[in-house]
Amino acid sequence: ADEGVRQQTREHLAILDLLGVKQGIVVLTKSDLVEEDWLDLVGAEIEELLMHSSLDGSPIARCSAITEDGLAELVDLLTHATNTLAPRTDIGKPRLWIDRSFIISGFGSVATGTLIGGTIKVGQEIEVVPTLKRGRVRGLQAHGQEIQQALPGSRVAVNISGLSHDDISRGSILTSPGWLKTTRVIDATIRMAGSTDRTLKHNAIINFYSGTAETVARIRLLETEVLLPGDVGWAQIRLQEPLPLLEGDLFIL
Repeated sequence: ADEGVRQQTREHLAILDLLGVKQGIVVLTKSDLVEEDWLDLVGAEIEELLMHSSLDGSPIARCSAITEDGLAELVDLLTHATNTLAPRTDIGKPRLWIDRSFIISGFGSVATGTLIGGTIKVGQEIEVVPTLKRGRVRGLQAHGQEIQQALPGSRVAVNISGLSHDDISRGSILTSPGWLKTTRVIDATIRMAGSTDRTLKHNAIINFYSGTAETVARIRLLETEVLLPGDVGWAQIRLQEPLPLLEGDLFIL
């Protein structure tokens, strides 16, 4: 509230827009530091910023962690938003992009991430891609609670037997064995953020991010020599490191 919209906010919103996130809540923090008139001005600035993004029309919650004003309303908005979300699709092909891994004394290796594509059960054999090393699910937790099965769309901590901490690094995927392969070449549609001041040229070297993985990539534009802000075009992307990607996966350049 005291700073208004800054450059990092614009960059984060551009990423959400490129990923097609259509449901969100804007939390206007530190509302206790400014007067009501200033809050109205910042709120109007945010509404204008959202107008040309996938989050147009999202509710704005004015909150203060110090006075706790607005926190109850924020909880209500979060509850309503999650209750109206459609269940994630279970296609029988679980993928958990690892974002953290660590050791718990007496329990062994633990990996955390968001599960998509299928379920994971306690006792199930799992495979790490791209290393193809295998282990078994010793235990599962979601939001601090022990569970026997994790569903698509949930945040999960997986306790794994048979694998060391070094086998489950960030950027790898936990999945059921035998089906998921890696690739170095993908064909994709690229959409340039309208808010960027950069262009993308044929044969450019750029950073590629998908899931929790990242690698350097070379872009070969198939329809033009350059993409300008707001442009959409087909490209072939050659990855320096092979990644386990599927048709329909989203990415950021």
